[in-house]
Amino acid sequence: MKLWYQSMTRRSQWGTYPAVLRGILDQVKDAGTEIHVAGITEIGGVGDQYRYLEFLETGEVLKNVHRAQNEGFDAFLAACRTRDFRSNLATPVAVIELSVAP
Repeated sequence: MKLWYQSMTRRSQWGTYPAVLRGILDQVKDAGTEIHVAGITEIGGVGDQYRYLEFLETGEVLKNVHRAQNEGFDAFLAACRTRDFRSNLATPVAVIELSVAP
């Protein structure tokens, strides 16, 4: 199974978060499951506390939704509140919240 995990963070801005996230995903995935982790690279990706930042990041998430579908991913997992893409994808979509304790 191939899963696309869409983080709303910019890897360069969050220190150890990308490594911690990868460790968590690797611990909970089933054998044979591939999880591709994508972050924000175009604009934003530095916080999710403001609706404006979510708005700025939505375009990139929509591009990635279609990329995941075109590249044959079985599901799109979004760690965000953006729901605009759900009707645009034939692949199953799950919006999840992930908390990482220090």
